[in-house]
Amino acid sequence: MLFEGNMYLCTHVFTRPDSPRKITEVYFWIGDEVADQFVHDAEVLALKEARAARGELVKLRQGKESPEFIDALEGII
Repeated sequence: MLFEGNMYLCTHVFTRPDSPRKITEVYFWIGDEVADQFVHDAEVLALKEARAARGELVKLRQGKESPEFIDALEGII
């Protein structure tokens, strides 16, 4: 369950049917009630985590979730 007053990081490692290479995406989800001043500071840390995981950072706002993010959570929000 994601709460609108919080931010979350979700690292998702997967392969696509057309490629044997592993892909890493680090989702940075931001709830509607999180102030922008906190988002900026947290985004710096999220970028560091994405680099450490050798993945791409994907920033998402509540209500704008991508199908890939929902898939990473196994369809549960």
